[in-house]
Amino acid sequence: MIKVRVRKAGTGFAAASGLIALAGAQTGCVAEPLDDTEGPIAEAEDELAPGTGRLALDGFPGSFTVNLVASTTDEFLRAGEALSMELPVWLLWDKLYPGMPLPNDLARLQQITATVTVNAIDKAATIAALKAQVASYGGADPYGLKGITKTFFVPSKADWLTFSVVITDLAPGGVSASIPAEELPKLAVFGGELPKKSLFMDSVQSTKRNRIVEGDDPIAGSELLVAVSDWRADVVVDKSLIDTQIGTAQVASRFGMTTIPIYGKIEHEVAYAVHFDDGLEWRPEEMLAPNTTSRFVGGGRTTYEGTIQVPAKARRMMMYTHVKTYLIADYTGYMNATKWYADGAKELKADKYDNPNGAFTNYSFSITNSLP
Repeated sequence: MIKVRVRKAGTGFAAASGLIALAGAQTGCVAEPLDDTEGPIAEAEDELAPGTGRLALDGFPGSFTVNLVASTTDEFLRAGEALSMELPVWLLWDKLYPGMPLPNDLARLQQITATVTVNAIDKAATIAALKAQVASYGGADPYGLKGITKTFFVPSKADWLTFSVVITDLAPGGVSASIPAEELPKLAVFGGELPKKSLFMDSVQSTKRNRIVEGDDPIAGSELLVAVSDWRADVVVDKSLIDTQIGTAQVASRFGMTTIPIYGKIEHEVAYAVHFDDGLEWRPEEMLAPNTTSRFVGGGRTTYEGTIQVPAKARRMMMYTHVKTYLIADYTGYMNATKWYADGAKELKADKYDNPNGAFTNYSFSITNSLP
């Protein structure tokens, strides 16, 4: 059984919740339970298995999603994790019989079954194809009824999971339908590229947290991917205090022409600086690249990412980030605008450092020289 060790450093917070415990029906491996507490820690160390989780098919025909709805760890999928998937039977019925009313008969609806094919991707290559059939049902009414698949385990080298579903009506007639992989999102998996690890700097509301996603410490002589979320940058500069109005415009209303405010968009630039106990000084600040298709967040959000090469003899790393926030004056779509800025102007609105306890303090991380 693969183990992941998680060490939360600096002033980071760890999000962990013991929401479910799935039995490893296909192997003898049983995931270890997690304490469901959450709080600040400095060099505390928790040992945990990759965990167990449940995915859920959601949405409607033509716009499906797959989400992690319960987990014994956090919001990330990890190599070695035990997963199952729940599938709403009403959605499967609608895929089989578009436009037909859903029967008010749980026994009839439990004749609707499905097999999920999970493809594990390492970079661009498929390394495993796993099949998980519906093994049980849960729910007390037709629209709440869900089919739940057998448990499957995420392969150790996976970077992504893709999904496809074959739906079958076991009633006479054997009607079937499918949801191809092209209609379902792929989900990122972490821990498949060790010793390379990821430092994710995000926030929960106004609380900043730092997490080594793959667990334990960064590894000497290897790469560390640093990712800062857009919400973390918002917290650092306190985006709520930034005035984003860029002018006014005359628009038609039911009462005639009226004046409305118009607003620009916020754009962050995020840099970092790092120091190791290798006898050298602080490295110069380097920019992190914005990534709108990040593995860490979804839903059209952005992370700011870059790679640090950890020196082979380092045992301690210190770092801070530096956020500059600009207002972009975009008047596209407004014909009668009173402009407060030049078209396309980029105005600096905030310039803040992300330190744990104010100026001249830094986030600190232990470095290990071996895998756990």
